[in-house]
Order: sequence, then structure tokens, then C-alpha cells
Amino acid sequence: IEALAARGAAAPEGAEIVDVGGRYAIPGLIDTHVHVTIQPDEAAMRAEMERNLYGGVTAVRDMIGDARIIAHFARNARLGELASPDIYFAGLAAGPGFFADDRMTYEALGATPGAVPWMRAVTPQTNLTELVAMMRGAGASGVKIYANLSPEIVRALTAEARRQGLPVWAHGAIFPTTPLQAVEAGADTLSHVCMLAYQTLTPPPASYDYADRGPLDEARLMGDPVPEMAALWAAMRERGVVLDTTAWVYRTIERMRAEMTAAAAPGEPEFLPPIYCSSRLAEHLMGQASRAGVLLSAGTDAPAIAGDPWPGIFEELMLMRDSAGIAPIAVLRAATVNGARAIGGDEQSGTIAVGALANFALLTEDPLAERANLRTVELTVKRGRRYWRRDYIATGAAM
Repeated sequence: IEALAARGAAAPEGAEIVDVGGRYAIPGLIDTHVHVTIQPDEAAMRAEMERNLYGGVTAVRDMIGDARIIAHFARNARLGELASPDIYFAGLAAGPGFFADDRMTYEALGATPGAVPWMRAVTPQTNLTELVAMMRGAGASGVKIYANLSPEIVRALTAEARRQGLPVWAHGAIFPTTPLQAVEAGADTLSHVCMLAYQTLTPPPASYDYADRGPLDEARLMGDPVPEMAALWAAMRERGVVLDTTAWVYRTIERMRAEMTAAAAPGEPEFLPPIYCSSRLAEHLMGQASRAGVLLSAGTDAPAIAGDPWPGIFEELMLMRDSAGIAPIAVLRAATVNGARAIGGDEQSGTIAVGALANFALLTEDPLAERANLRTVELTVKRGRRYWRRDYIATGAAM
């Protein structure tokens, strides 16, 4: 953006004038928790990125996937060769036992999970300087510290990432490292609001394995902040740690469980997505964190429902507004300026200002007046390129 001018100001000679009278301009939206390669093939990946871009999303943060594919998409998105938000992506660090997870096999096809540059198993003997350098070489924008790591390793890895200029994006609870220990180690963001509730368990779960996790006392957590959560919120507020909320994924898990149960044949073995906590608790804690002054960013961790032509971030924003009771202007900040902070402190994103990227959306209705008005995006501009909503055709390939 080269200049901002008051209404009625003369345009520079030779400038193209686009009449957007009566429209509402907002900074381009930022989804701080996606998984590009969760889609079944590249056509579906492209369709999902188009659904985001034509819905006003100009940047996303991929929180782990196959970096060989993601880096290709990120390059083409940055150059405008692909209709997609800009893609920032994480390299993942976790204890060796975590890589038995089938999801990690899928994100390293043809190679060994935990032994590829973008996805590394960590032990006390690991050369952390080399680990972070390999992630940087793979194009990672940040280090995601995920699971099965001690507080000592988390502190050392965070320090090394900072030394090499990468932000640290921590899982809400790293097990056995607690959320508060991750904050004290210097994490820039924490993901998944409900995982922060594990701060209340003493001792903390020994590992990410579901069998090692004790049940959360949801009844205790549903009132005013309990002392453990109050201390966590205060530490996050004081250090400027961003909470990547992902409340929408808890709604998605509950919907999937209901659909799979209804579709199961009598006597058929069930595989149901695990419940971390109820969506009710997730939304309550999201509001609690906001009232405590914690910075929130709008991460989804799940795409929109099949057939919805609008991106999943709108679902996250509606949960913030309707279920968590967060003010509309704060909701918009979560999806813009706070999102820019979460993806690495990018001062060129999340705002409409001289020197910022030309990333913004025009809406036909006031997005602060009614929640449904977010779905009135008429035009997305990303890096100065125009993407008119009227040109978008939802292929369904992403759903």
C-alpha cells in the first residue's frame, strides 16, 4: 500500500479508479491453524485454498503437513501462480514415541516420520542447532513443539529456534511439559484452547498418548477461572503469547462422532475421533482467556462443512462472538492483527496501512453489525491482485 487518502482526494495521474462506494474494507483475514495436506489430493488442496482466498483469507499458517507439497504451494501462492492465501508453515519437533501416530506417516510418505527435515524426533542427545537449521532449510516459518518432550528440552529448543530467527509455536500442552512451562520457556503461541485445561492436572500427563491423559474436571472449569488457569492467563498476557483458539475443531469432532455413530452398522467396530474436551468447555475457556487480556488468533484446525462455499474461519469467528461473548471488534482483531503476530510478527499483514501488503477484503455489509455479514465478501485483494467473489466457483473438491 503506497498511500491512504481521505474521501474525495484527487487520484494520482494515470491511476485506475475502482468504485467501491458503500463497501466495508477490512484487512485480509488470517487463519492461524490449517493443515493443507490433510486433503486427499492436490486438486482438493487447491480447492480448499481457493475457498479461503475468495472468502477474504489472505494468509494461513499450516501447523504440520508434508513440507515437500506445502513449500511448492507456498511458493506458487506467493507469486500469484496459485489462487491461495500466502502459506506459512511449521516444522515439527516431538519425542520419538509420537511418530507412531498414523497421521505422521501420511505427512512423510516415502520417508521415515521423525527423520525428515520438517519433522524431527528429539531426544536429550539431539543436536538442536542442526535440527532447527534443517527446518529452516525445508522452508519452515516456525518450529512447532508438539508432544512428549520434557521442560528442559522445550527450553533448549525454544532458545535455539530464537537464536536462528524462527518463532516457536507450541501445542497447548506438550506432555509432560505443561502450558505454563511452555509459556515460561518463551513460546510465541499456544494452540488449542482446550489443551490448556491440562494445566489443572497434577501431575501432568506423562505423554501425548490418550491412555496417559487423566479426565478433565469440566464442571470445575466452567465457572470463574480456577487458580491454575488464572495464573496461566496472566503469564500469557504479560508475555504477549497468542492463543491460537481452534474452537471450531471441537465442534467438528463432536459432529463427526455423531455422524459416524449414526452410520455404523449394528455390531460394526467403531473408530471415533477422540474427544479432548467438550466444545462447551472450549468456548467457555476462549471467552475466559479473552476477558483475562490474552491475545487470541483465529485458528480453525478443520475446514468448513462439506458444501459450505465459505471458509472455516467464519465458523471460528462466530463461536468467538456468539458462544464466547467476545466483542465484534476484538473478534476481527483476532483474525487480522493478532493473526499477523501469530504467524511470526509480520508487520506487513493484518492491517491496512502505508507500507503494509495490499491484503484486504471488501464486504457489502458492516462486519461489526451482524455476524452473518462476514459472508458478504465481494472482493479479496492479496498482494495487489484482485479476486472477485463472483468469479469463484465452489468445486466441492475440498469437501
